[in-house]
Amino acid sequence: MAAIAQKPKTLTWEAAGGLFLAGATALDTLDALKIGADDTVVISAAAGGVGSIETQLAKHRGATVVGTCGERNFDYLRQLGIKPVRYGEGITDRIRRAARWPGDRLDRQLRAGWQRPRGGTGRARRPLQVER
Repeated sequence: MAAIAQKPKTLTWEAAGGLFLAGATALDTLDALKIGADDTVVISAAAGGVGSIETQLAKHRGATVVGTCGERNFDYLRQLGIKPVRYGEGITDRIRRAARWPGDRLDRQLRAGWQRPRGGTGRARRPLQVER
């Protein structure tokens, strides 16, 4: 019975199911990567469903969290204590400044998906170098 949870009355079944799936995905990812208090992590799509839960859980664990998003979500991420970074050209330099990390090293980068080159065709771009 430990795997059963009561649905809050204020949520629809669809919303409750989506929230559970996003939350379980976020938690599993952070657990698998052992995100902790001494880590600096960049979370792509940090204002999205899974990303917003990942950012909050990583922050709760004591990690320094940088979240990529559109400018319209900056206030939301700041309210969560996350350093927002705008998508687009020059993102690597903006992440470096936000994370205050030298060179091409960070502890973890969590990506919700691969970005496509401009025009939406061709091979996906590679993520930033991630070292453990």
